[in-house]
Amino acid sequence: MPVEVIFPRVDMEMTSGRIAQWHAKDGDTVAEGAPLFEIETDKAAMEIDAPASGTLRLQPLAPDATIPVGAAVGWIVVPGETWSPPSAPPTETRPRAEAPATAPAPAAAPASAPVATETKLLRATPLARREAAQCGLDLAAIVGSGPRGRVRHADVLEALAGQAAAAPPAPSPPTVPLRHGVGLHLERFGPAKGVPVVLLHGFGADLSNWRAVWRLLEAGRPVVAVDLPGHGRSAPAGVRHAELVDAVVAALRQEGIERFHLVGHSLGGAVALGIADMLPGLVRSLGLLAPVGFGPEIDAGFLAGFLAAERAESLLPWLHRLVADPALISDGFLRATLRAQTEPGRRDYQRTLVASLFPDGTQALALRGILDGLAVPAKVIWGQADAIIPARHARGLPPHVAVHLAPGVGHLPHLEAPALVARLIGELAAAGQ
Repeated sequence: MPVEVIFPRVDMEMTSGRIAQWHAKDGDTVAEGAPLFEIETDKAAMEIDAPASGTLRLQPLAPDATIPVGAAVGWIVVPGETWSPPSAPPTETRPRAEAPATAPAPAAAPASAPVATETKLLRATPLARREAAQCGLDLAAIVGSGPRGRVRHADVLEALAGQAAAAPPAPSPPTVPLRHGVGLHLERFGPAKGVPVVLLHGFGADLSNWRAVWRLLEAGRPVVAVDLPGHGRSAPAGVRHAELVDAVVAALRQEGIERFHLVGHSLGGAVALGIADMLPGLVRSLGLLAPVGFGPEIDAGFLAGFLAAERAESLLPWLHRLVADPALISDGFLRATLRAQTEPGRRDYQRTLVASLFPDGTQALALRGILDGLAVPAKVIWGQADAIIPARHARGLPPHVAVHLAPGVGHLPHLEAPALVARLIGELAAAGQ
């Protein structure tokens, strides 16, 4: 008998959804495992494959119909089988008023039956379309890595990062000399005037991790990205939390940056909290992405594996743990990270830093209390799929701190959802002027 094409459940709370796009039309021959249609819910966008090979026959559906989980949206008929149309569509849409019994409804083709796909139809996932629109990217210029050249979310992020890398950067100062001969590197982007957004990266990264976000921010306000001590192009500056805070504050002061919006990721979030505590009158708003210091748990295996990896093959699995979608870790990202980690003295410093801040695989810093006395706008952004620091650390924060939990995002929201992060940072900066 014909194989039913079922509208699936893609998350535990899902009861219904909608079909965003069909990849085949009624009567087409489809192959088992080939992309058949895309669904959208409030939390997810996902491509659904054909469950069998044969001729696709579609259930009549109203445009943008809300479809209950488990309902049949079509059938796949193998040669030699018979098939007859269903009597009613499986939707949750409100039915139209019935015609009088004496006036039978005319036979007509379903309004939502998919039309023939045009030769030049641009193939892209709903998530890729939304991200490209928010970032101002032309989907037609992006090479898709999905089936039949389909543009995926990872392709949009890679195009965004490539665009930022190709763009001529704004003039940036050289490495900033600090007291006692210690130096931090920072770079400036965007207009020269205005209260800047200062970006602090996480452990094992560098300021380039913010590239996709600063490209979205720099059109409207100045941006300053800083390499933390012992990362990127910055020299080591101690391994205690207070020493990291002092080093960044000294760099900003020597650059004449007196007032600023502050955003920190992971370890950079812990440094940002320390700066906000030290300079309450100068930090105009505070954004924290999966920050260190809100709870004791941290993935000690990641820290050890990341620091031990000396080849691309051994580093890649640990980088995959940073994101919800491993496809986001491109070969270029992998190679750049490996090059940075093999610079002389880098691993030794970072091992000492880990021993100081995360003894026995535990977060030694307890920084939640800083938020209690915070008098500026603040947001905490966390990926629900974070495998490095659990998102539950965002529970129980003071009510004046906005918490944003991003579904389908891991430990790197600024890489996995740059448009969302840039929008939230922009909201913070506007509120803290």
